[in-house]
Amino acid sequence: MILKFKSADDIDPENLARLKSTYPLTKYSVDELAAEFVKITGDELKNVMLLAGKDLDLDNSRLLLHQTILFANLIGAPKGSSLTDPRPQAGSSTFVPQAGPSGLQTLGSGSGSGTETASGNVGSSSAPTGGADLEARLKEMEKHLDGMRNQQHADKVDEALKHVRVLANRPKLTSACVLLASLEVLVDCALKAGHNETEYYSKVLQACRHYEDNPDVCNLCLRLLGSTEDRKVSSAIAEWSKNKKYDSKAEKEKEPSVGQSVNLLQDQQQIPYFYPPYPAPMPMGHNYPGQMLPPLMGPRGPGPRHRFQRGGSVKKLRFHPDIPDWETGSGFNPMEVSHFKIQEHWVNYRGKVLQPPFHVTLAEEVVASDQFDFEALPFRDPEYFQAGNLHKHFNEWKTVEPSEEVLDWLENGVDVTKYFKHFRGNFKGKSYDSDSPPKQYFINSAMCKDHTDFIKSTLLTRLKSGSMSVWGKVGKCEPPHLVMPLTIEITKPRLCHDERFLNLWIMDKPFVLDTLKDVPRLVHSNAFLNSLDDKSGYDHVLLKEESRTYFGVEFGGWFLVYNTIPFGFKTSAYIYHTIGLAATGFCRKLGVPCLQYIDDRLIVEFLTVSCINGKFKALKSLYIVCQVVIRLGYFIGLDKSVFEPCQVIGFLGMLIDSVKQAFVLPEKKKVAFALLREDMLTQQVVSLKTLQRFAGKCISFMLAVPAARLYTREVNLAISKAIKNSRPVALEGRLKTEISHWAFLDKWEGFVPWRKERHLQIKLATDASLYKWGAVVEEQEVLGDFFVSGDDRPIHVKEAEAVEKTLVSLSGKIKDHRVDVLVDNQVVIASWEKGGSRSSDLNDVFKSIFHVCQTMNIDLHLLYIPSKCNPADIQSRILSFQDTMLSPQAWLLVQKRFGPHTVDLMALDSNAMVDDGGKPLRHFTPCSTPKSSGVNLFAQNVTDELNPYVFPPFCLISPVLSFLVEQKPKCCTFVFPALSPLPCWWPTLWSMIPCGIPRIWKPASPCGSCSYPNDDDAKFCQSCGNYLEIQSDEPVDLIDIMVNERIRHLDIMMENTPYCKKVSALEKEFSDFLSKNAKSIVFATPEEVRKFLIVKDCKGKTQVHEIICPNLGKSGIFDCPCPLRLASSTVRTMLGQLKRIFENYGKGRSWDEGSNLGNPIASKKVQRYLEAITREQAISHRVVKQAKPLFFDKLRKIAILIDSKIVKGNTTPEKFILLRDQAFLKLQFFAGDRASDLGKCLSQEIRRLRDDSGFVITHTVGKTLSNGKKNEFSVMRLDDHSVCPVFGIEKYVSGAGEMGINLTLGYLFRILDCSRKRVLEAPVSHSVMYGRLKSYLRELGMDEGETPHGIRGGCAVTLAVSGFGNSQDIMDHVGWFSRGSLDRYSRLGKMADKSTVGNLFKQVSDNPSYASSVYDKYGDTSKLPTAF
Repeated sequence: MILKFKSADDIDPENLARLKSTYPLTKYSVDELAAEFVKITGDELKNVMLLAGKDLDLDNSRLLLHQTILFANLIGAPKGSSLTDPRPQAGSSTFVPQAGPSGLQTLGSGSGSGTETASGNVGSSSAPTGGADLEARLKEMEKHLDGMRNQQHADKVDEALKHVRVLANRPKLTSACVLLASLEVLVDCALKAGHNETEYYSKVLQACRHYEDNPDVCNLCLRLLGSTEDRKVSSAIAEWSKNKKYDSKAEKEKEPSVGQSVNLLQDQQQIPYFYPPYPAPMPMGHNYPGQMLPPLMGPRGPGPRHRFQRGGSVKKLRFHPDIPDWETGSGFNPMEVSHFKIQEHWVNYRGKVLQPPFHVTLAEEVVASDQFDFEALPFRDPEYFQAGNLHKHFNEWKTVEPSEEVLDWLENGVDVTKYFKHFRGNFKGKSYDSDSPPKQYFINSAMCKDHTDFIKSTLLTRLKSGSMSVWGKVGKCEPPHLVMPLTIEITKPRLCHDERFLNLWIMDKPFVLDTLKDVPRLVHSNAFLNSLDDKSGYDHVLLKEESRTYFGVEFGGWFLVYNTIPFGFKTSAYIYHTIGLAATGFCRKLGVPCLQYIDDRLIVEFLTVSCINGKFKALKSLYIVCQVVIRLGYFIGLDKSVFEPCQVIGFLGMLIDSVKQAFVLPEKKKVAFALLREDMLTQQVVSLKTLQRFAGKCISFMLAVPAARLYTREVNLAISKAIKNSRPVALEGRLKTEISHWAFLDKWEGFVPWRKERHLQIKLATDASLYKWGAVVEEQEVLGDFFVSGDDRPIHVKEAEAVEKTLVSLSGKIKDHRVDVLVDNQVVIASWEKGGSRSSDLNDVFKSIFHVCQTMNIDLHLLYIPSKCNPADIQSRILSFQDTMLSPQAWLLVQKRFGPHTVDLMALDSNAMVDDGGKPLRHFTPCSTPKSSGVNLFAQNVTDELNPYVFPPFCLISPVLSFLVEQKPKCCTFVFPALSPLPCWWPTLWSMIPCGIPRIWKPASPCGSCSYPNDDDAKFCQSCGNYLEIQSDEPVDLIDIMVNERIRHLDIMMENTPYCKKVSALEKEFSDFLSKNAKSIVFATPEEVRKFLIVKDCKGKTQVHEIICPNLGKSGIFDCPCPLRLASSTVRTMLGQLKRIFENYGKGRSWDEGSNLGNPIASKKVQRYLEAITREQAISHRVVKQAKPLFFDKLRKIAILIDSKIVKGNTTPEKFILLRDQAFLKLQFFAGDRASDLGKCLSQEIRRLRDDSGFVITHTVGKTLSNGKKNEFSVMRLDDHSVCPVFGIEKYVSGAGEMGINLTLGYLFRILDCSRKRVLEAPVSHSVMYGRLKSYLRELGMDEGETPHGIRGGCAVTLAVSGFGNSQDIMDHVGWFSRGSLDRYSRLGKMADKSTVGNLFKQVSDNPSYASSVYDKYGDTSKLPTAF
């Protein structure tokens, strides 16, 4: 069916098959088609679409269901019987079982003899009655069914024959076994169908089996079973082949790419290879087929590169991959390898041969006695390495007390199957879904072609050591379960086994390695060090024999397998490190400080030796470790190990210097890095691979080079760009500067000493605004200063600079300390933790911070604090007149008249006066700042200052004068205001200047309040302090004013939304609750939130009854003692508002149970509270209550009541309200809109239809209308004016016009002011209309709890029960964006066919009580009596 569906052409919708004769497929939606598809097939429609490669849309869904109906009619219903009543009722027609699924019908099968009619009967269109007729009809049906079955079998024979011909036509792609299998299927189909050619097909099968080994068997089959045209073509090919030999090389398939799986079947499905049924030379893994061939997975066989041959007395299938010439020509013959005799060769650490017997002092004895001879310690000769040697010393391993897992590995070998996991995914374009890897064969990498000699020697060496073994000759034995490719790491070079395929099924086994970060804690000052390197580390550990079949290799026509855990296996590092850690742990138990990184060990001098000779202590540690690992079976790489104790040693690519107590870069690395760097700088563009190499080398320097990661940010940014556009990167600008910066390594002799563990902690908080930074140290000292005028950098850059300026300002106090800085900018914190940012400006600041940390040996930690809780926040925003300074023009006059000056006695970094060269003067500051020459003027000695300058705050003039009198500087420029009356310090000032006080004259302007003459540029009167309006010639910045006014308007608009007002009120209430315990919202806990909710719960209006209360399930409030609670939906809404409040305080959206930080609303405690009250109210039958619908009949009565009131001639205000109410209620019912949203309707949103048959209303403002959404609907003019919404609106607008009120612009539905004399330009609210509706219902004596929201429900129910079938049209009319809203309001679901909403309401007016009666009968269960 899928194949036919994939190749099917588009069909005219009129010709599509039908499920029901009167209901074509074109009327079904996609969801409905999917549901019907599941009913028929049991499969999901979307899954079949995916298999067919088709898009899931309406047209494809119809076409697929059409094909499904055809197949269902062809195949018939599943076997079984329908359950029917054996006693048919009188007058009813007899039920006749059908051959196909009920309701399935193809086009044109409505009538006619022998066809299925629309009613489902077979035969004539009318159902016969009577016993005789029934018996005849049953016989006729049985005959018809037999004919259909025979036809089906005949069709299957034709399909099988067609399949055989297709395979026979493709001799290059079809193997003999596949062709024979298809012939067997043909014979089976013919036998079942009783086909007249059955005997002939059987003889053809026998003949083809006889010539199975003949390569021309496909041509033979085609001649026997092909059509006339097939036979002609076959004869022509046979005649042509006699004259011209087939060129196999020209037809040779393209070689697969590196590491690509070899496909034996070229169709959509494929199998890796077939296996011969005879035993393999070694035990095989699971999933082997034994004496049976694996099942065929497709119609095609292997191509010419992978052949199956048969040979011997018993025909057996063999796998023949196509071996490349460079492999076969390598002369690789593993059978010539001569293995070592099982005999160990011993040498000392210098490589000198030692002869047994040996007298070796045990490590345990050396610990206590210090008596050992390292020269005589025997080592296994690494030249005679034997794989799996650890397993031979199993009893010794027991003495070091390893884990049970390690003992199992050493006793039985590593069982790979224990680490299998289920894998479902894709590899090399093929999908897998299994618990273990399937059999697979991969060809070797093309990179191996140029390294055949190296591969050959490496494999022979491995065979000689026993780490690999020969599986068998290709084509002569079964392959291993997995044959994975070999590849070469050229830089070493190193032979690698690519096991990525197997690793997909291997579970993760995380473990912890000892790294260089552990070295500073282990290596004390001037310590002597050694290192050991295991020889062929992984080859020490054997695989279990059953697991070796998963590690197959093919080279030179031979299959090999690994006997030991290979380098590319995912779990090898975990296994080997865990085993080695057992030996290392035993050495540590003996008192040896040592680290292990897989097969490398760093050994530090013994700590408990009384001898002060460091080398002796190091040799003692080395002897203990060597003796332990040797007796456990290890081979030590003598060339790579360091046996002479030293204080500078290489370990994991870095030099460890115990004298400097630092990591140092090896000279080889520096040289190689310099060559790469200079090569890059000579080019104009660099490749992605080169940039990645450069960045990787820089990161590897992190422990030895300060801020290595920070100086690679531009390189990483260039790498990300190169990955996106796949182009070389231009070497220019910041990128080139950053790369050039690394040239300092060429001559850099410095180092980064290891930081001591002792913490001297200082806690401070920093913050920055757009114009100032501030800091608070230990909640005592306050710092701060202004940024440069015009600094428009982003706030996160200024926040980072605030940290840098604070650290520089406090350099004397925080040196050699751990500094915790509280910052309220998460970008700064995240970027610092990552070692940089994408922002180059931010990286520049970070580099400055790192330089400060490095210079002062600071361990800096940035911690997040919300802005509202940041004590430095106010310091970054505070403005004070004490920070004023002279204008540049005034300072030039002062400098010219009294200068040059040497020091500014009272200033900040930002407002210090400058010298003639533009450089800031030395200055004393009120607090620590980066450029301060001293803190607090009164703590300084200014006696020797040549010409200081001071412009003190006005409140400090007297103290400063007294200070200068005491200090007696030679001269000083003192700037002060001219005050009147003269202050008390004036005589002191006058006495200091015998010649009088010079003053630069300025024009004066009288104060408007006291007429005192002030300088014309003064802001405040020097006599009365009144603010003076400065007349400026500078133009007013109107754009600035407009922008600020616009921002203020938008802020006010958002703050005045109903939701924001509710949130603000709840926040105040919550704050008042917490203030009783002297807490703020920032520090609120989940428990306090629950207590607050319980307090609020006491004010609820939902009565929660006990299960034994007689009022259980009843709505309303009763006199029973059951408590009143908040409804669960109200609590859920309140929690949403509280969550928003906490988000505004920077608490995020989640809660961390471990640290008790985050948003407490998201905690499990609060969520369990909500679940508990929801369950409690569900038990009490207090479910979410929907508004009671108000239907058309009540609307008519209300409209008639309002019309009668208008006719009676009420006062003008009352008449306006009545006109508004009748128009509002009618429009709301026919629109189905919310009362609150409808109140915001504008007159300009209403458009009249061209034929004046109604209005079209486009609504854009509402609860769910945002982001460009709108609700557009129409209301039609009705014959009944008492309920017509169009007439009601026209009557309202014209009546208001007569009262002098223009409703053609602005809000349509408006309210009166408190005096009821003016109509305000404000919309009517839900609460107003709620009161008006209630008053009308009570006056009519039919108030049953309806609200304006119930009018919306009444509209939905009316549409649902009045013959309206298209749910989407209802949603479009009312303005719903989800099907859930329709289902919730309509209650009764989809009940009518598609129609026009406006015309439908016209029909509803003719029968106004219909919807109400249907709802009372089916939709409202509250009025039904109880059963008991």
